[in-house]
Amino acid sequence: MKSLKLRHIRGLSNIVGAVLLISILVVILSILYLYVSRYPSAMPPQSQVSNSMLVILGVHLLPGSIVIDVRATISPVVVKYIYFFSYPDGRLVLIREPIGGPVYIKPGNVYHIEVSLLGVDISSLPPYIEIGVGTSRGGSPVIYGVPINIRAGESSLAGKSTVVFLAGRTGSGISLDPSYIHFVIVNLATGSYTFYYISGSTVKQTSGIAKILTTNILDLSKLSFSQRYALGPVVIFINPYRASQPYTITIVNIYGGKFTVTLPKLVNNPQEVLGDYLVCWEDLWWPGTTAPLDNYIDEVVRVTIFINGTVRIETIHGSGAFLHMFMLGAYSYNTILSLVKTYVTTAGCLQSTTYLNYVVFVKPHGVAYPSLSAVLWDPNTCTYISASGTLVFYR
Repeated sequence: MKSLKLRHIRGLSNIVGAVLLISILVVILSILYLYVSRYPSAMPPQSQVSNSMLVILGVHLLPGSIVIDVRATISPVVVKYIYFFSYPDGRLVLIREPIGGPVYIKPGNVYHIEVSLLGVDISSLPPYIEIGVGTSRGGSPVIYGVPINIRAGESSLAGKSTVVFLAGRTGSGISLDPSYIHFVIVNLATGSYTFYYISGSTVKQTSGIAKILTTNILDLSKLSFSQRYALGPVVIFINPYRASQPYTITIVNIYGGKFTVTLPKLVNNPQEVLGDYLVCWEDLWWPGTTAPLDNYIDEVVRVTIFINGTVRIETIHGSGAFLHMFMLGAYSYNTILSLVKTYVTTAGCLQSTTYLNYVVFVKPHGVAYPSLSAVLWDPNTCTYISASGTLVFYR
């Protein structure tokens, strides 16, 4: 009888031990699940389980942002976060939300999810990264299995969103003197600019942030001279519709006169366009200028950057006594000076030089466009182009 009771106690002890063991195991697995779900970097990308509800079709680096092409497979999903993992160790280095917040994705369609990289020090990121897409379903993110050289990519794309306005203050026609020029190099995505003023042996340099407008009007008549000077050499209007709808912009000069332009629709889907900008230059702005800075329409150019990296440049308006030269690209001070000297020695023809396609167009001295008699100079083909209407260039 005693032996039977002992066996009964031992049986109960084994059952209790097994239950405790299972309970402990469940707790450990639950903690591990919560940890991995909350901190997906705990698992290296190559061992993460992709969410079969979502497929990543491609990743594109663009000026100031990154775009991920995704498609839902069998049911809708909501993309909440984009994860940047170092490659190959899978360390989580950055988390960003899509521009505009979470993206609702219906099955079957391809969506372009854009993530801003503005304010991110690209040089601090690892050379190679892998992109992960996190959804509202939780769990591990979907990993795009192709490592991206984000540093090299960002560097190569900087030229897509950087423009240069240059003025030749002396000369006639398409001639200029490299000793009497000034130019501004401006990044449209960030507004940051560097300005150089050259007068003989005197060189003045300054930098700042251009005024970026998300409204469709700039009323200079309501600004004092110091306020106009604080705008910097350019103002940048951003089209909130990304060229998917007509957008009208108005600049009121210091005398109350209005300059109005309507940017026509270019695309049906705004996700095809990274940015649509109207860039307006005041060619009398330089450090210490005493000019009234009256209108900011000495050169008005529309720059549209498409998601595939193509840049559309449209000449809207140009005026003033100075020669104007417009460039697309993140060029250095020395490169621009060398280009100008080559332009002078070749009488404005860059066709057979290393600077082919650096300059988009040149407005000769004294020309105002568009008008029936106006012509612009193309230094790449070494020909004049009628500017009776707007002109469009692609780069």
